[in-house]
Amino acid sequence: MERRFSIPQKFENQVVISQITQAEAIEYGVEHWRRNRNDFHCMGALYWQLN
Repeated sequence: MERRFSIPQKFENQVVISQITQAEAIEYGVEHWRRNRNDFHCMGALYWQLN
C-alpha cells in the first residue's frame, strides 16, 4: 500500500485506502483470468475471491 499511496494518519482514511488497494488487486486478477479464458472454464475467479 505504501508504494502507491501515502499512509494517512486517521484510521478511517486507512480503511478507504486499503479498500482501494483490494479493489485494484481483484481487478488485476479478474482481468488476468478473462484474458486466459476459454469456453468451458471460469478460470478460478470465483474460488480466488472467496478464498
